[in-house]
Amino acid sequence: MWKWVWKVVGKSRAYPDRVKVLNVLSVLDSVPLCGLQQLTLRGEDGTATLYLEGPNIVGVESEVLPDLGTALTRAGLDPMDVDLAEHEDRRVWPPLLRKGLLAPHVAHAQFALRVTQALLPLAWQDLTWTVTPLAAYADRVDGLSLDTAGTLYDMVWLAMTIPGARRADRPSTRLRAVPASSVPEEVIAGGAVYLGVMHGWTLGQVAARLGLRWDDLSRQVNALVNSGLLCPVPVQVK
Repeated sequence: MWKWVWKVVGKSRAYPDRVKVLNVLSVLDSVPLCGLQQLTLRGEDGTATLYLEGPNIVGVESEVLPDLGTALTRAGLDPMDVDLAEHEDRRVWPPLLRKGLLAPHVAHAQFALRVTQALLPLAWQDLTWTVTPLAAYADRVDGLSLDTAGTLYDMVWLAMTIPGARRADRPSTRLRAVPASSVPEEVIAGGAVYLGVMHGWTLGQVAARLGLRWDDLSRQVNALVNSGLLCPVPVQVK
């Protein structure tokens, strides 16, 4: 019997703020993409864990991810089918794929979405990471994998679309909803975000509960701020 005992620990380069999004690409320089391993990325605010098998991502965890069953229901699957799948296999995916209730290309797209949802909140933060080899990964699902390098590059491109005014937002960021009788038509897409903030949710909670990708959430928040419906929480002076 044997087990892995080594770890790789890394830290992103000191990129200037305008290109801080490139921090995540530093991972590719130092993480050996071989074998089965756990890659944990930590920002100043938030953590994402990727499970790697060789050069591919085969699993993801993050506090900003919506519950998988909820996400699949939101994507159009029958709630009863999803509920039965959850009782049959905690991974949820296998029963749906085996019974033909979820097409492989749809499953792949949903898996890719979850990986992106986990990574994007860290895009404009300084990062540290650890890599721990694993003997096994129980949540792996055959057919669900993403190229690690390609995924990180795609994430960088998406992160570049986040409005400059919102790049300092973090999962723990709280905003204040300004009372309004209605949401203007030009920001109607942000109505659910507005209500979430009104309920006291952090932006990380908004992303998880509404199933929003961080760049989409950032654009909606930006529109709501520009329309005067959201504003920063006043800093309390002691």
